[in-house]
Amino acid sequence: MMAEKITWESVGQKPNPVLSPAWSYKDLIFASGTLGCEDDGTYSNSIERQTQKALENLEKVLKAAGSSLQDTLKIVVFLNKAEDIGRMNTVYAKFLPHKPARSCFGINFPNKKVLVEIEAVAFKPKAKL
Repeated sequence: MMAEKITWESVGQKPNPVLSPAWSYKDLIFASGTLGCEDDGTYSNSIERQTQKALENLEKVLKAAGSSLQDTLKIVVFLNKAEDIGRMNTVYAKFLPHKPARSCFGINFPNKKVLVEIEAVAFKPKAKL
């Protein structure tokens, strides 16, 4: 079985020339980091809103690959300000109540408008008979 690239067109988002939104191999999906940008390309100043949008954008990627946030196994969160972790966690917990494995890092994004980026590894659930 070959790896399958998930396309930007299938996600319904503006293409990024340097990366794919995700790749799948067998029943696993490896999603690139998603940002919390609004549909018009702007960014809220709120970590809560950016976290919500990043997870909604990640959900679009996973759906295009045949999965969902509820099927995530591992999440990696990158925060522009490490002190935002508590407020990010409040939103995160609503989207991911099954508590997948997670790492979280404070980093210095080149674009200061970006407050959070979230990537994931998920699985494709088997169709129910």
